[in-house]
Amino acid sequence: MAVFPIYGRFVGDFAAHLVSVDTEDTMDEVGAKIAAHVIGRRLPNEPSATGYEVLVDGRVVGTWVQRPSGDILTGLLEDVGSEHEAAVAGAAAHLQQLLGETRFRTRFPAPMQADLLRA
Repeated sequence: MAVFPIYGRFVGDFAAHLVSVDTEDTMDEVGAKIAAHVIGRRLPNEPSATGYEVLVDGRVVGTWVQRPSGDILTGLLEDVGSEHEAAVAGAAAHLQQLLGETRFRTRFPAPMQADLLRA
């Protein structure tokens, strides 16, 4: 049993999510973990929103954003433990590799995303 991150996005939805899953999860369980945070949801523009979500065990624990350089930055709202922190960092690195030269920006970044971009 080992926790690892995956990048999940449903066709037709623009929201990308970093989700922590277990090596013993079935495909149905993995799909349910992603679906719980994607199906019927869109990223809100309210100031209290985190923006793109970082999820651990089905909970929103932070946000992520892409810098113009292509670097993926993450910010956590709570202590998730070193194992989950490492999983989030690994997922961010994997997403950065997957995106390659592709760049996108958030038109109205959530406050935490704006803070990450200024850091």
